[in-house]
Amino acid sequence: MLKDLNLTQFNAEIASVEPIPGGGSVAAYSGSMAASLIVMVARLTYGKSGYEEVWDDMEEIREQAENLAGRLLELVDEDASAYAQVVEAFRMPKEDEVDKVIRADSIQKAFRHAAEVPMATMRAAMEVLRLAAMVAHKGNRNTLTDAGVAGLMARSAIMGARFNVLVNLPSIKDESFVIESRDKVSRICHDAEDIFNHIVIHTENSF
Repeated sequence: MLKDLNLTQFNAEIASVEPIPGGGSVAAYSGSMAASLIVMVARLTYGKSGYEEVWDDMEEIREQAENLAGRLLELVDEDASAYAQVVEAFRMPKEDEVDKVIRADSIQKAFRHAAEVPMATMRAAMEVLRLAAMVAHKGNRNTLTDAGVAGLMARSAIMGARFNVLVNLPSIKDESFVIESRDKVSRICHDAEDIFNHIVIHTENSF
């Protein structure tokens, strides 16, 4: 599994001539790194003098971020698997009409799944971004830049996963699914930009 590789191995897999893992897996991993940074900030705030009022908040944030980091690591592999399913669907036999019907149905299901997985990455990374904003405002001031980087990486995860949702939609024949997916993408990205810009302004004004 990709999530079990060390950094050097994972980078080598990305750099290979194989299309898997690709941008979707990298986007998910970006989100996981962002969540891990938030865990660090929460730990460096909890128990520190002067931050007593937010200790409970930091414990809750740490737990949420740990869960999100794990979920996004799972999505690294799920995204690679989703792409592989599309490839396999196109390789199915099409010798007769029955084969063609089964193949066409499998292709549609594979494309839909290939859109759903990065959508899940977008949603998870959005939660990470919200936590980044919280630790940027409440966390240990010595870790403010770490919170800022967490916000940047979460935003990158959202925007990267966005590409991988949108690229699959033109191949999906279920118009209601396509319309709903485009609407979700638009809303998440709009909200993400607002939160990220708020993090940037807060961080820069604190230096």
